[in-house]
Amino acid sequence: MLNTDKRDEAERFIETVIAPRRSASPVDRKYLKARSDLEAEDVKLAKTEIAASGIDFEKLDKLAAQRSGKRKKLADERHQRAIEESGNSARRLWGIGPIVFPIEPIDTVINEMLFIRSYADQGSVFASNIAPLDNWARYKMVSDSDYWDGTGRLSFFALWQNPQDEIAVILAKPQLIVNARLKCDADWSGVASWFGMSSIAKATVVARTTVWGMTAGISSVVNEKELAKIDIDGGFFGDDGAANIEINQMLEATGVVVPPNAYVMVEVEIFTVWTANGGGSVVLDAESGSHRIDVPQILISHVGTSMPPPEPQPGMITLTASVSGGGGSSGYAVTLAWAGAAGARVDIYQNGLKIADTENDGSFSVQVGSGNYTFRVCQTQPALCSPDVSVTVP
Repeated sequence: MLNTDKRDEAERFIETVIAPRRSASPVDRKYLKARSDLEAEDVKLAKTEIAASGIDFEKLDKLAAQRSGKRKKLADERHQRAIEESGNSARRLWGIGPIVFPIEPIDTVINEMLFIRSYADQGSVFASNIAPLDNWARYKMVSDSDYWDGTGRLSFFALWQNPQDEIAVILAKPQLIVNARLKCDADWSGVASWFGMSSIAKATVVARTTVWGMTAGISSVVNEKELAKIDIDGGFFGDDGAANIEINQMLEATGVVVPPNAYVMVEVEIFTVWTANGGGSVVLDAESGSHRIDVPQILISHVGTSMPPPEPQPGMITLTASVSGGGGSSGYAVTLAWAGAAGARVDIYQNGLKIADTENDGSFSVQVGSGNYTFRVCQTQPALCSPDVSVTVP
């Protein structure tokens, strides 16, 4: 049993270190009160206008435009406070981040990216850096007023080669630090909103890790994590929403089969899908103040090389495979279909190596290049497998 001094020390540590990190995000009560008062005043003025002039579309639209300006001013002030506080967020995020070192010879840490880039009409990189454990970009994506729908992309790339003369199954797990703010504004629509024609602004921000084959047709999304989502309908007076994105995590990954001595490109991407029409706008700000996006390192782990699958049990699990796709840079897709497996999840084996643990829903697809492959599906309790199914990809 701990003595009193140690218990007191542990309690102080919980209260001063752990508890603050477990607390909910602070509530901007001043903004919420101002926004509530503004909306109450909006309703009061609209009722007064209708009582005085009836349904006068021109006057009501003028009122909506005036009141929307006050709402936008509040939103801009709130965004500026978020920028001013971004330095505190940056210090907090770096304080909780792991530094990963190889544990075994088969683990590799890539701590310097190959390059960082954005794409045409999908946001801009205002500054960036590539150095050991110091890979970052200041990035901003603003919706294009000429389009209703669009995307934003920021990518960090690293290159890795399978050093073995045999197939490797790898897990590519990046450390991702995001200190950013997503902001959506749906402009006032006035009386048009009464007829279903409201301004819309919505966006979803996702972190995605993809492994691309440099010498084989591999293209596999190994992790996808939603970071923020906002959906705003402007209505009569307009509306807005914002979310701080603060994350420092080692992202998990599913396995990818890499041919002997082949190169793969690991892409860590911040991907934004947005819709903005009728005067709506979307901004992902990872550039102002201390806002930025970091990928300090990527851990490449070889897995499955010493774990052969259980022996197949004919008649228990049936398996078929089909090939689709046109080759080239996109490779081919092998789709597996099975029946008879027990349990919620099954293991997928390719050429004798486990490549996935997936739901037992009867279907799974994997990207491959040209070559000969064998596949097997196994349940874990009890350990039973389908017979091997062979596939030849041209």
